[in-house]
Amino acid sequence: MDKDIYFTGNGRGVDKIWVYNSKTEYELSNDYIQKLNYNLKDFYDLKDNHNGRKDIYYLVQLTQWIIEIPYAYISLLRPELLDEFKFSKVDLLGQAVKYMQALRSILLAHPLETDRHPKYGFDGDFISVDIGFPKSSLFMIATEDYLRPKCSKLSLDGIHRNEMIDDCDYSIVGYRKSEGARFYQYVGCNISDLVVVVDLVKDYMNELDVYLSKQKKKHYL
Repeated sequence: MDKDIYFTGNGRGVDKIWVYNSKTEYELSNDYIQKLNYNLKDFYDLKDNHNGRKDIYYLVQLTQWIIEIPYAYISLLRPELLDEFKFSKVDLLGQAVKYMQALRSILLAHPLETDRHPKYGFDGDFISVDIGFPKSSLFMIATEDYLRPKCSKLSLDGIHRNEMIDDCDYSIVGYRKSEGARFYQYVGCNISDLVVVVDLVKDYMNELDVYLSKQKKKHYL
């Protein structure tokens, strides 16, 4: 396996049967790891070869699936094993989770009361209607301010209002109910932020794998 793409479990900690709640959980862990690697492959194959709205939606969905897997995976482990484990980038991972919650809720779904993410510019009144591509939009390269639509830039650290987004990979096109839905607004986003999220998940799983490899059965059983 290509270590730069897949989670390989080189530390072999994930292969220890005793670290799981039962043999059933051990077998399920293999399914999770396989699913993670399938999603990683699809993500890396697509991120540099995306073409149109459908691929952007799928990239976001893949990233959401990838970031969910570690949380499902650790539920299979003996809880006491995790008492001393701390991911070296835990704050950034927490930020990535919140970023994906905001992005997914606006771009992929609008379940009741889940579209409020003030830090990321969504207060429950933004309705997305399309995906745009600022680099090829005449509106984005207009030199006169009055010709430019209202734009913001979304990144892992939050929303940046009144930003130029002509260098963004894609934009979420929508309107705000609080403003009477009179004009479209554009929220610029970059695939590089999705790459950061995916790389964080790989780092998390690799650190957990190494940590588990160092644990001794006699200390827990």
